[in-house]
Amino acid sequence: MFFLLAPIARASLLAIITVKQPLYLANSGGGDEILIRDVQVVSDRSGLEADIMAIVLPFTPITDGSWKNPANINIASSAGIKIRTNDPGSGEIEVVVDASSAKIPANVPLTIEDAVDATVRCVQQVSSAKGRKVKISVERPKGS
Repeated sequence: MFFLLAPIARASLLAIITVKQPLYLANSGGGDEILIRDVQVVSDRSGLEADIMAIVLPFTPITDGSWKNPANINIASSAGIKIRTNDPGSGEIEVVVDASSAKIPANVPLTIEDAVDATVRCVQQVSSAKGRKVKISVERPKGS
């Protein structure tokens, strides 16, 4: 008896999308500032929910070699902040910024609140650019 196993093809197309991310580059001379910047992400998803979910993806920018130890500079990602979305069909997308288990990396002079605030600003800017309403709630760490 012979079995023929065929690969399952995915019918998705990759695209480059641009989203806002909260970036913190240590030793940049910018002090304790979190910068909200456009970042390009490759995804097979589309729509506002995909853009919002991409806010917390890691981002390690390319370098000309002068940065000896490139690393993820997305403070939401490196702190462990998560985002959940739900579209109940009411025209307003529900977004949960989940910082319940977030921790700021060692030697970063920021607070969880700084990272959460910057993440919320990214959600607001991404949704505003798409002309959609969002209802944002935040789950904070226990004891804060």
